[in-house]
Amino acid sequence: MKKTVMLLFALSICFAGGNLPPQMDKIVKALQNKYQIYSLEDISKLNNQPNVTNARTSSRDMGDLIGGWHLEDNSIEMFVTVGTDQTIINALSMMGMAEANGSISATASDYSTELTYLLDASFMDGGGNSDCEDIYCEGEYNDYYDYGYYPSDMYCECCSDEYYIDDYCYYGRNNSRNTDALGFAQDYVNDNSIDWGESAFDLESEFSLVVDGDDVSGGLGGTNPENCEINWPDDPFKIAVYSFVSEYVLGEGGSIGCFLDSDSLDQSYADFVGEMEDEWTNGGDDDDGESEPELLIMNMNLMEFFMIVFGADFDSINVENPTVLAVGSSNGENLDMVFGLMFNQNGVLELMADSAAAALSTSIDTMNFSLTFNNLSLVDSLGMSQLTVNGTIGPGMLEFIAGEETSIDLSLLFGDENEEEDLSIYLYEDSTGMDVSISYDDYYGEEWTDTSYFQWEATSDSVFLYYESDYYDEESDTMAMEYEIEDGTLYVSASENPCEEEYDSYEDCFSEDDIYPGLDQLEDVEDFKVSFESVFESVDIASVDPLDGLLPLEHKLYTAYPNPFNPVTTIRFDVGDASHESILRIYDISGRNVATLVKSQLQAGTYEVQWDASQYASGVYFTELISGINRYTQKMILLK
Repeated sequence: MKKTVMLLFALSICFAGGNLPPQMDKIVKALQNKYQIYSLEDISKLNNQPNVTNARTSSRDMGDLIGGWHLEDNSIEMFVTVGTDQTIINALSMMGMAEANGSISATASDYSTELTYLLDASFMDGGGNSDCEDIYCEGEYNDYYDYGYYPSDMYCECCSDEYYIDDYCYYGRNNSRNTDALGFAQDYVNDNSIDWGESAFDLESEFSLVVDGDDVSGGLGGTNPENCEINWPDDPFKIAVYSFVSEYVLGEGGSIGCFLDSDSLDQSYADFVGEMEDEWTNGGDDDDGESEPELLIMNMNLMEFFMIVFGADFDSINVENPTVLAVGSSNGENLDMVFGLMFNQNGVLELMADSAAAALSTSIDTMNFSLTFNNLSLVDSLGMSQLTVNGTIGPGMLEFIAGEETSIDLSLLFGDENEEEDLSIYLYEDSTGMDVSISYDDYYGEEWTDTSYFQWEATSDSVFLYYESDYYDEESDTMAMEYEIEDGTLYVSASENPCEEEYDSYEDCFSEDDIYPGLDQLEDVEDFKVSFESVFESVDIASVDPLDGLLPLEHKLYTAYPNPFNPVTTIRFDVGDASHESILRIYDISGRNVATLVKSQLQAGTYEVQWDASQYASGVYFTELISGINRYTQKMILLK
């Protein structure tokens, strides 16, 4: 609860490029670093949360607060007051989240559509420092060694100076993602070999690799590959490629260095593998990025674009004839690179405009920040004209009137830095309470639970949560929120100025803290605040009946209740697939299996099992649910 309801503004969304063409690689990689989207399910995190009004008839009886509450929705809004009239660019309109000013008409042989959304690559820049500031390095370091929790994706980049985990950041992390590295290497060889006078080849067969799901093993081996004693291929080009495979696919040490530092290996392709490594580790050299797209123009918003790329059913997107234009410059001056994507149920049709025609038919109005196309034709791979574009488009603007409070909806930018997907709070009659946040790691297929404890009290209109100081916090933390209850729904809200405590001026705050992109353009700011409202639904923590009588579709392990407990706790889990044996075990902190509660072929449904730990010592324990290759883990604390 403490981390979830704090005002968290980091813009981090992640994106998987799917089957987009090679020309989109750079902007897609930028989106991968900017956003946190891995699947269709993740897209819901970015959707606008419904705004809820305070004008409601409801109860403010403190007794009604007692019980369990599950977080359903969040809404967040920013309010700015300035001393002089002014206008700034609406950052959301440059991030594909709000419609731009104007539109581009895209006309094909069988349809015509208006492109009204912009996605500016410059809004993907930066964020690295902010991401690192959001990471608690020591905490993730301790969690890895104490509990086996995998660090976040940014950990190795941000924390290695002081809290380096060699076996994870070098070997474990690379090995756990070696299929990604292999796929990258194969694509790189396919796309770039001809530029070096070489032919592409199949890495898997050439280097005797064995691919098993997400794992790659085998390779050419050697006496001690980690110490550069490697069985190199005979061909100089394949030596260079294998140095990348050995290091980043097989995790056999710094193999590229082994190749480059060798006095006996042919160095003809040293630059090839150097560029290959740079592309893999850094996304390429930003200085040579002028030939990559700088702007996307679409007839869909960012959420719908994500859905299309991830293969959602077109009927669920409600976008007719999805069309995207990508615009860039090959020389840093003229916009002479324009290509298009026309999506349909069978895939995507790639289009390209002639560079000379694009330079003549495309213009920028720097005064109004607008882009104009004048009857520009895009052709397919056979040279046939498939799309003609016309019109003018530019960013949306935000107007601020002197002395008037201007509101900006931040729901699309509101995200939890810890990616908490499930939160429940429990308020007890003795003025104690606890919150249970459950986060799910899509990559590792694991679920983690974090429990915090607090004292609470309430008046007729406000509730106060008092978190005691702990290992991570030097001081106690108090949260004060207004509340209302209506028909089993709890609404809590609060406002604060995130600039007033840490910054001497709004100018410093807006320039250093990425609260909202573009806000640093404002001058003469008189007042600023951010307000949020969270909606909780009352929960029956003892119920095991599936919602609406439907059986669960997948396995899921819920947090134990109560937790901490003494000495009995109830463990609830879902079985969605009855084809595998379900195993529910208890482990202590050393990894020793202390109890097996379930080992049976269960039918699809929801189950509860009680564990009596009266014979066990106080401490941290873990529940583990196993079904086939899937494992789900939760933490429990036994307090006697």
